Amino acid sequence: MAAEQRGDLSAALAGYHSLLVRPQSLHVQVYLRGRIRTLTTRIPMAQVAPLLQKLPPASPVRPWLILRQAELLTQSGKERAARKLLNMTKGLDPAHKRRALAAAGHPRRIGALVPLSGRLRGLGLDLLRGMILAADLSRGSRGHFATIVARDSARDPAGAAASLGRQGVVAAVGVPLSGNARLAAPVCQKVGLPLLTGADGKGVVHLGSAIFRAVHSPIQRARALARYLAATQKVVRVAILHPNNGYGRRVAKAFADEAGKSTLVVVDTVAYNRKDTTLYKRFKPLVAKRTQAVFVADSAIRLEVVAPQLGLAGLQAAPLRKLGKGKVLLLSTAEGLRSRLVTNVGHSVAGAVLAPGFYADALDPRLGSFVKAFQKVFGRAPGRYAALGYLSVQRIRSLLVRRAQGRVSLVKALAVSTGAHKKPLFNKQGERTDPPRLYRVHTSGIRLVTTRLRTPGAKP
Repeated sequence: MAAEQRGDLSAALAGYHSLLVRPQSLHVQVYLRGRIRTLTTRIPMAQVAPLLQKLPPASPVRPWLILRQAELLTQSGKERAARKLLNMTKGLDPAHKRRALAAAGHPRRIGALVPLSGRLRGLGLDLLRGMILAADLSRGSRGHFATIVARDSARDPAGAAASLGRQGVVAAVGVPLSGNARLAAPVCQKVGLPLLTGADGKGVVHLGSAIFRAVHSPIQRARALARYLAATQKVVRVAILHPNNGYGRRVAKAFADEAGKSTLVVVDTVAYNRKDTTLYKRFKPLVAKRTQAVFVADSAIRLEVVAPQLGLAGLQAAPLRKLGKGKVLLLSTAEGLRSRLVTNVGHSVAGAVLAPGFYADALDPRLGSFVKAFQKVFGRAPGRYAALGYLSVQRIRSLLVRRAQGRVSLVKALAVSTGAHKKPLFNKQGERTDPPRLYRVHTSGIRLVTTRLRTPGAKP
């Protein structure tokens, strides 16, 4: 058709309409409908409304134009208008209508992309519990209740993500494992589904603009501890201890690199086998090096082994105000921190400053209500993955009330939403920008560090 060759899509569609309403053989009808479908995917918004006004109500072109109009509204972040248009228009093909509604995202439907089988099933269930709690607890200020649609990410993360996309969820939360996140994230990016992941591995969030790391990575937390130590202005000489694995080496390097930007001096770095229990002989040389602080890049469970071994080597953990000969400030990323650390080895971790990402402190001014609610419902304190699910759903629902209408507008809202530090919560790569929360071990328990220290040379 000449109009199509000239690039006049409106005229071409009007021409195909006039041909299709006349008697045609079956193969010609199939060809004409195919051309109409192809051209409507290219027509701009400015031409859609005028063409709809020209075409009669029963025109076979109208359903495709309505779908195109809904698609363009969705792409511009006007998902509410797109859903209204699709639901009010009769005669749309059910399959195409379902796909268009899914692309816009249902504001009350949130996806849980979590391991529900295999050895990490418990982790996935914990994350799901946090999401379910947030879906119901905060109704009112966070809008109507939300429905959580769960898919198992353990065996086929990409397939699970695609399934959630077809279900029309407005966002997905989960995939706490980096390997699974790298498989699921490209699928979410392709369908425009915002993903708030708990994966802390390298490069996960750099897979697309719709991917956000909802937690602070161990590397970010290690850097925060180094900055805290430098800001005390009382400690200069620090030793680094880490398990001889990928996690330990990465986190230890992050701490050392950050320490190198300040007056801190790394006197030694000691790597150990993650299963070793007798370590004090390896730590003894640190005494002669006048070590004032020790950073341990390890889990809270392993810290229960490492900290007493430091004491046996002659380096006893102590609060900052009591440092001196044989007394050091202990710092650690303490993954999976729970109150048992103080119960089991409280004397060995006295005054320690920890950056676990999350700790279930009922007295925490911001997270205390969540901790209490979780304990009431499930009979135990929440872990970091339950917190990930809860806080992610809360943020999504809050944005859907105040700023967002669906998937596209939610991605934009997440990109500019602010955190407690009054700045955008995520950078352009989807990494958290707010400072990680630090905790200090007291005789009465583990409490949030509320005093902000200023690094020497920084502007007040």
